[in-house]
Amino acid sequence: MSVRIDGDLVDQLTTEKRMYMAPQMGATEVGIHSTPLEDLYIILSSVSDLQGAVVENAPEARTASFPCRVNPLVGWIGAGGFILTIGSLIAVWPGAERVRRSSGPSTAARPSRAAPAPVR
Repeated sequence: MSVRIDGDLVDQLTTEKRMYMAPQMGATEVGIHSTPLEDLYIILSSVSDLQGAVVENAPEARTASFPCRVNPLVGWIGAGGFILTIGSLIAVWPGAERVRRSSGPSTAARPSRAAPAPVR
Protein backbone atom coordinates (compact mmCIF):
# COMPACT_ATOMS: atom_id res chain seq x y z
CA MET A 1 0.00 0.00 0.00
CA SER A 2 1.29 3.46 -0.84
CA VAL A 3 1.20 6.19 1.79
CA ARG A 4 0.95 9.67 0.30
CA ILE A 5 0.81 13.11 1.86
CA ASP A 6 -0.47 15.86 -0.44
CA GLY A 7 0.14 13.54 -3.42
CA ASP A 8 3.80 12.91 -2.55
CA LEU A 9 4.81 9.28 -1.93
CA VAL A 10 5.96 8.94 1.68
CA ASP A 11 6.21 5.18 2.23
CA GLN A 12 5.25 1.75 0.92
CA LEU A 13 3.61 -0.37 3.61
CA THR A 14 2.84 -4.05 3.54
CA THR A 15 0.35 -5.83 5.72
CA GLU A 16 -0.50 -9.51 5.62
CA LYS A 17 -2.42 -12.29 7.24
CA ARG A 18 -0.51 -15.50 7.72
CA MET A 19 -2.27 -18.81 8.11
CA TYR A 20 -0.38 -21.64 9.76
CA MET A 21 -1.84 -24.93 8.60
CA ALA A 22 -0.58 -27.25 11.35
CA PRO A 23 -2.34 -25.70 14.34
CA GLN A 24 -4.93 -23.84 12.17
CA MET A 25 -3.82 -20.53 13.61
CA GLY A 26 -3.58 -17.14 11.94
CA ALA A 27 -1.37 -14.13 12.56
CA THR A 28 -1.65 -10.58 11.25
CA GLU A 29 1.35 -8.45 10.31
CA VAL A 30 0.63 -4.73 10.59
CA GLY A 31 2.08 -2.08 8.30
CA ILE A 32 3.52 0.81 10.37
CA HIS A 33 4.75 4.24 9.28
CA SER A 34 6.25 6.28 12.14
CA THR A 35 7.08 9.97 12.35
CA PRO A 36 7.91 12.07 15.43
CA LEU A 37 4.35 13.43 15.47
CA GLU A 38 2.24 10.36 14.63
CA ASP A 39 2.17 6.69 13.74
CA LEU A 40 0.05 5.23 10.95
CA TYR A 41 -1.07 1.60 11.32
CA ILE A 42 -2.63 -0.32 8.42
CA ILE A 43 -4.17 -3.68 9.28
CA LEU A 44 -5.46 -6.36 6.94
CA SER A 45 -8.52 -7.35 8.94
CA SER A 46 -10.43 -9.60 6.57
CA VAL A 47 -10.26 -11.24 3.16
CA SER A 48 -13.43 -12.72 1.65
CA ASP A 49 -11.79 -16.12 1.05
CA LEU A 50 -8.55 -16.32 3.02
CA GLN A 51 -8.11 -20.07 2.52
CA GLY A 52 -8.53 -19.75 -1.25
CA ALA A 53 -6.24 -16.73 -1.41
CA VAL A 54 -3.49 -18.54 0.45
CA VAL A 55 -3.67 -22.02 -1.08
CA GLU A 56 -5.35 -21.83 -4.48
CA ASN A 57 -5.22 -18.10 -5.37
CA ALA A 58 -8.96 -18.14 -6.06
CA PRO A 59 -10.35 -15.24 -8.14
CA GLU A 60 -13.29 -14.77 -5.76
CA ALA A 61 -10.89 -13.65 -3.04
CA ARG A 62 -11.01 -10.07 -4.28
CA THR A 63 -12.34 -8.13 -1.32
CA ALA A 64 -10.35 -7.15 1.71
CA SER A 65 -10.78 -4.57 4.44
CA PHE A 66 -7.94 -2.42 5.75
CA PRO A 67 -8.67 -0.42 8.90
CA CYS A 68 -6.22 2.46 9.28
CA ARG A 69 -5.33 3.99 12.64
CA VAL A 70 -3.40 7.20 13.32
CA ASN A 71 -1.98 7.46 16.83
CA PRO A 72 -0.44 10.86 17.60
CA LEU A 73 2.79 11.35 19.57
CA VAL A 74 3.52 7.63 20.15
CA GLY A 75 7.24 8.20 19.56
CA TRP A 76 7.37 10.60 22.50
CA ILE A 77 6.54 7.85 25.01
CA GLY A 78 10.18 6.70 24.92
CA ALA A 79 11.40 10.30 25.22
CA GLY A 80 9.12 10.79 28.24
CA GLY A 81 10.57 7.70 29.91
CA PHE A 82 14.09 9.01 29.32
CA ILE A 83 13.21 12.43 30.80
CA LEU A 84 11.56 10.72 33.78
CA THR A 85 14.70 8.64 34.41
CA ILE A 86 17.00 11.68 34.24
CA GLY A 87 14.69 13.64 36.56
CA SER A 88 14.64 10.76 39.05
CA LEU A 89 18.43 10.56 39.05
CA ILE A 90 18.69 14.30 39.68
CA ALA A 91 16.16 14.04 42.53
CA VAL A 92 18.06 11.28 44.36
CA TRP A 93 21.51 12.78 43.76
CA PRO A 94 23.01 13.88 47.09
CA GLY A 95 22.97 17.65 47.59
CA ALA A 96 26.10 19.69 48.38
CA GLU A 97 25.09 20.14 52.07
CA ARG A 98 24.71 16.40 52.57
CA VAL A 99 28.12 15.77 50.97
CA ARG A 100 29.79 18.39 53.22
CA ARG A 101 28.21 16.88 56.34
CA SER A 102 29.25 13.36 55.47
CA SER A 103 32.82 14.35 54.58
CA GLY A 104 33.41 16.19 57.90
CA PRO A 105 35.24 14.67 60.88
CA SER A 106 34.24 11.16 61.77
CA THR A 107 31.89 10.50 64.66
CA ALA A 108 34.66 8.81 66.69
CA ALA A 109 36.69 12.04 66.84
CA ARG A 110 33.77 14.15 68.05
CA PRO A 111 33.28 14.66 71.76
CA SER A 112 30.34 12.75 73.08
CA ARG A 113 27.23 14.67 73.88
CA ALA A 114 26.10 12.55 76.74
CA ALA A 115 23.54 13.93 79.14
CA PRO A 116 25.12 15.63 82.17
CA ALA A 117 25.18 13.59 85.34
CA PRO A 118 22.38 14.38 87.74
CA VAL A 119 23.38 16.62 90.64
CA ARG A 120 22.82 15.17 94.14
